[in-house]
Amino acid sequence: MYDAIVVGGGPAGGAAARELSRRGHRVLLLEARGIPRDKPCAGAVAAKALPLLGKGFSGQVLEELRRAVFVLNTRRPVGSATEEPFAYMVARPSFDAWLVGEAAEAGAQVHTREPVEGIETGADEVVVRTGIAAYRGKYLIGTDGANGVCARLLGLTGKVPRGGSVEMEIPLPAAQRDRFRGTALVDYAFLPWGYAWAFAKGERLSVGVGTFAAGVRQRRVDLHGYLRRFLTQLWPGAGEGFRGVGHPIPLGGRRHPIVGERVVLAGDAAGFTDPFYGEGIYYALKSGCMAAAAVGDSLAGKEGLAAYQRRTDEEITETLGVAARIARLFYSWPSLAHRVLVENGPGGEWFLRVVNGKESYQAFYRWAARQMLRGGRVGSYPKEGFASAHAPVACGEGKERT
Repeated sequence: MYDAIVVGGGPAGGAAARELSRRGHRVLLLEARGIPRDKPCAGAVAAKALPLLGKGFSGQVLEELRRAVFVLNTRRPVGSATEEPFAYMVARPSFDAWLVGEAAEAGAQVHTREPVEGIETGADEVVVRTGIAAYRGKYLIGTDGANGVCARLLGLTGKVPRGGSVEMEIPLPAAQRDRFRGTALVDYAFLPWGYAWAFAKGERLSVGVGTFAAGVRQRRVDLHGYLRRFLTQLWPGAGEGFRGVGHPIPLGGRRHPIVGERVVLAGDAAGFTDPFYGEGIYYALKSGCMAAAAVGDSLAGKEGLAAYQRRTDEEITETLGVAARIARLFYSWPSLAHRVLVENGPGGEWFLRVVNGKESYQAFYRWAARQMLRGGRVGSYPKEGFASAHAPVACGEGKERT
């Protein structure tokens, strides 16, 4: 009998297993694939996640991002910079393996290549069945991602809308390294209701496109096509021989049940992904730690699981709901947003301060909404169309603010 069974070896699962094991509980972590394993992800860890990671995280950092260039459909670049890093770039296979390793060092048992096939909940225990064995636990934490089985098997799927992204990592030629060093290139309006990105990652570049419109497949958005077009803007031959990998983005911000009888969901499995720019690692770590605390309280005879639902509603879902409002401002009227908030205002700096935890989304939204209303009648500005070919954007171009 385990105190807790954690399903999924990503950031949420690794954090939950680590925290519970450090409290002295008997924990089993089940991962369907091997560890390390590939995971489509830009690999940007927001600076506000540092308190959740600990000192050992420094060994996972490939690049510190201190500068961002915000672009409107390949045009009108504006640079923004911070003295301290606003994000840290990691390789997800190594990062996830490090977190799971931390959990194992703390005492968690880790079983890889054991996909979950069934879950049974009862008044006193949870039984998790794989193709190898059946495991009994007092509680279960489902952290197996947007495509995982836990939410479905537990009937906690809710109504979480989904966007989608396609991304890849490509070698960064020596001639391009100064251009991208420590920099995030963000091009909103490059595709409908989303953005394209290029993030420095040591000798490699994380490149991708993402759209945060619900029902991407139904809309038949050609994400691979947009990614190919974006690569042509970077430098001749960028991305040749590489193919992007797609994955769904659960768009957080809507309250729905993530707690059942002796079970909780965390991370992407709970729908905790930012609907403005698609970041999920911070919310995976945060919700994983919160889930561990809730299970620990329940094991101690205190109110735990119901409190977890309330806490995540207030501390995560509410924040992501505000992020969804900001997404509506930016992606419905990107030209107006770029002109009013970024070119003629400190919108880039505001956003970077949200990423590094020095400002809240709530404060950012209040400021941005006022500025947009003052910038002109929203209805008089047409929505942007598809991307068109323009000259490549150099990260060194445009205005610079600190």
